[in-house]
Amino acid sequence: MTMRHLICMLVLLGAPQALAQSGEAETHAPVENTFELRLGLGVRPLIGFSGVSAIRTHTLRDGGWVTADIVPTYRLSRLFAAELGLSAMVPVQDAWGFPDFRLAVTPAVRLDAGPIYTRVGVPLMFGEGFRPSLQAAVGATLFDRVYVGVVGEFIPRDLLAMVGLELGVRFGGPKLGR
Repeated sequence: MTMRHLICMLVLLGAPQALAQSGEAETHAPVENTFELRLGLGVRPLIGFSGVSAIRTHTLRDGGWVTADIVPTYRLSRLFAAELGLSAMVPVQDAWGFPDFRLAVTPAVRLDAGPIYTRVGVPLMFGEGFRPSLQAAVGATLFDRVYVGVVGEFIPRDLLAMVGLELGVRFGGPKLGR
């Protein structure tokens, strides 16, 4: 099963609950045009692939980053939100010759389909040069506020692809179970 199939399956599993919740919108306060804040931690890579050494894979043991995320979010509707993430990427050790601290600014779009979320963004990383990348995440929201997910990222300039984890809490916005 490819990552695209997994994301589609998770969105489809959460869509009926999200649509049922949108039918109840008349009885609740409107949720569009509200602000949220997401605070989280992440690690990358749990597994990574380098275009330079395609046969060898890398893990966090070989090096990588621990990220601290502060993400203001503007909710466009019950299902969609626009984010502007700010991530401090602290190196664990020199994995691929990039031992530097990086700061990433990530404009992204998030889809909340019930307890399942997906996010697509373009991180712009600063630190020892400028590196744009592509990022996609899929995960679950627990207890209406805590989220845990898998993050995939591709850095074209460095020919790096990696998969990591994210964990955090959301403040503000609608409660998903109501």
